[in-house]
Amino acid sequence: MQIEAVFATILGDSTRGNDRYADRSGLRNHIRRQHEGKRPHACEQCGKSFFDTIILQEHMHIHTGEKPYACRLCGKKFRQKGCVTQHMRIHTGETPHPCKFCTAAFKHSHHLRGPCKFCTAAFKHSHHLRGHIKAHHKDKVEK
Repeated sequence: MQIEAVFATILGDSTRGNDRYADRSGLRNHIRRQHEGKRPHACEQCGKSFFDTIILQEHMHIHTGEKPYACRLCGKKFRQKGCVTQHMRIHTGETPHPCKFCTAAFKHSHHLRGPCKFCTAAFKHSHHLRGHIKAHHKDKVEK
């Protein structure tokens, strides 16, 4: 499918974009990154390649050991800006990832993976599943 046909299918006649892509360049970047696999920026140290130079620069912190992003509350340092955002949830208590099946909510989306035998909730790590069962299904657990 030609890229202009994809634009027309996803964005319609809009030149502004939609709720998923702010504009045509956002959609174009998504297509190149996810569907064409274009990653023209390679790390000189390990060979890993990236779509964007910004991501390559953050990757380089792994090799240099640099941690340029710091928590403004406790000073803990991080290699990636997104890690500071996730870390801040420790201080704020924010849980932006709700379970679709119960009232639980989590700080990180990966806590929502792995099957629960009492409901359709899922968790990646067994300790998160155990915590979920204790909090939401303790009446169903044998003692």
